[in-house]
Amino acid sequence: MHRIIATLAVLTLAVTSVPTQANLLLYEGFDYTPGRLETSSGATWAEVHDASVGATVDAHWASQATSLSFTKNSNSVVTTGGHARAYNESGGDNSNYERVLTSPITTGTIWVGWLQVSSDGNNQGSLLQLDDATNTTSGEPDATISFGRRRYATGLASLAYDTDATSTTSIGLNGVVFATNDGAAMPSGDANFFVIKVDLDAKLATFYVDPDPANINDAAYTSGPIAFTGAIDRIRLVAQNNLSTGDYLRFVDEIRVGTNFAQISGIPEPSSLMLLGLAGALLIPRRTKR
Repeated sequence: MHRIIATLAVLTLAVTSVPTQANLLLYEGFDYTPGRLETSSGATWAEVHDASVGATVDAHWASQATSLSFTKNSNSVVTTGGHARAYNESGGDNSNYERVLTSPITTGTIWVGWLQVSSDGNNQGSLLQLDDATNTTSGEPDATISFGRRRYATGLASLAYDTDATSTTSIGLNGVVFATNDGAAMPSGDANFFVIKVDLDAKLATFYVDPDPANINDAAYTSGPIAFTGAIDRIRLVAQNNLSTGDYLRFVDEIRVGTNFAQISGIPEPSSLMLLGLAGALLIPRRTKR
């Protein structure tokens, strides 16, 4: 009996150590019926800025079936059924949508992760912003933290992160090239995995690009900690196509906000997997001598 009780205790600890969507502060897998995002999400997402300059198709975000993907060292970000896509047809088209959190996050350390693919054109921005809602209507919202990909007219494909709408750095990061039209359903390659570690007490943010989903220390790029101001009460998706004559597409999936890295990749920490294995072994009946 004591062995059974001990086994159940180990099993309970193992199960509760494995990240689930219920452990997250926010999960968005875009698992909606395909269509304009503000409608298909039941107003979970709202359009806060639409600039369709000379376009024949309104700049907008839409939900689509199937998931983006990211794998490194044979470890994959856990995904579900859908993704979101922004379509901006021509130069000057911008489209920003936001989702308000149930409760503002003002203290502690959180992790934010998402999958993203952006088209390969000039003067385009693909940003996810953690905002305190001081400005929700302009083309460049006043975000607490902004992180994503920009491409400048010089032809430099760059990674950009902003705090308080001020760009602080950029490095080379190529996008994925694919067909650019309103009917494009999926990009032709794997997504990038973007991660932000946010210390709301110290007001510092650390940025990662393409970490191993099972090991945050194995990333293609790491920068920070960078100082920021404000709190977080919403997430905003920003798609910008400024001064470009080509179409612009951006794909986003698996936005997670959690209290540790394992939660936002969806992969249990090695210690959790070991506990599950141990619990399973202890449950195997032992043959007794008669």
